Amino acid sequence: MGNFNEYYTFFLFGLFLISFLIFLRAHRNGYYAQPHAKISVVFRYARVLCPILFILFFVRAFVFDFALVPTSSMWPNVRAGEFILVRKDYGVFFRTFSPELLVKFFSPKRSDAVIFLYPPDESLIYLKRIVALPGEEITYDSNKHISIKTTKGLIIDYRYTQPQKYPTALRELYSLRERTPSAEYRLAVINQLPALSAREIENFSKDFQGQCARRSESGFICKVPEGHFFMMGDNRDQSLDSRYWGMVRKEKIIARAVLVCNFNALTDFKWPGCHRL
Repeated sequence: MGNFNEYYTFFLFGLFLISFLIFLRAHRNGYYAQPHAKISVVFRYARVLCPILFILFFVRAFVFDFALVPTSSMWPNVRAGEFILVRKDYGVFFRTFSPELLVKFFSPKRSDAVIFLYPPDESLIYLKRIVALPGEEITYDSNKHISIKTTKGLIIDYRYTQPQKYPTALRELYSLRERTPSAEYRLAVINQLPALSAREIENFSKDFQGQCARRSESGFICKVPEGHFFMMGDNRDQSLDSRYWGMVRKEKIIARAVLVCNFNALTDFKWPGCHRL
């Protein structure tokens, strides 16, 4: 999805620290205790900005963050160039200090759209949807249907509903709704393409090859290792995901995407459109 950095978060913390030190110096010198003292502009702004910057830093570091989505791998739910608001449900994460979650809160759930460190290159973050949980067996057939065998032996079939055809010059592109026991969301498939890309199959991580009984253009059957999650993009036939590079460790999942906003509308002096993901 893009390069991972924390520059903005630490920039806010730096501004807060500078404002706090200025405010502390003015307070120690008794400037604010003098009713008619001429307080400099710097001290006045420091007193106002200090709590604001702290709140912004705290919110971005521990509660919410945002990111730009440069690709269409999650279309039709997220278009290239749109922003997503992510909620840090799963724990505290600072890539600068650790490549994993420092403090854990909640476990990711099925159908969550999440951002995580891209396993082949952890300097990048990816946005995908969780389709299979640790210990489950996932089957992806030639018709691009998902079937899950849970750790309790139950079978969960992902169902397609409400197909909508998008006419294109080269392929039949369909927007569908995929229904699971916990959620319902849109996805896109291209009928003329196989379940797996033959060119990308060879890129599957060697660490997980022993977990899969079958892998070909007609689909696969894989067992998700403990502590890992199986991710897929909503734009099924135009997404590089767990089908090609393997599963994602729980500690590498950063946050849950909850809101999508298109700020391009501001160029036409319109309110940006937002919707839940």
